[in-house]
Amino acid sequence: FFLISTGFPINFLTLLVTFKHKKLRQPLNYILVNLAVADLCMACFGFTVTFYTAWNGYFVFGPVGCAVEGFFATLG
Repeated sequence: FFLISTGFPINFLTLLVTFKHKKLRQPLNYILVNLAVADLCMACFGFTVTFYTAWNGYFVFGPVGCAVEGFFATLG
């Protein structure tokens, strides 16, 4: 729960500030933007599914949901 509640706003603000200020659009900061996008995907799709599964005690989304969650966990 901590990773979801802190990861989403911090990474969203990182992307917002980077896109708002042209001075920050440098090649080295593209790595930071790439990490922020990956962390946002993980916070939105990976951690929430894991949290919901732990809350219920079993995986409720079936085999397709398992494959999608595994994809996003690997992607993030």
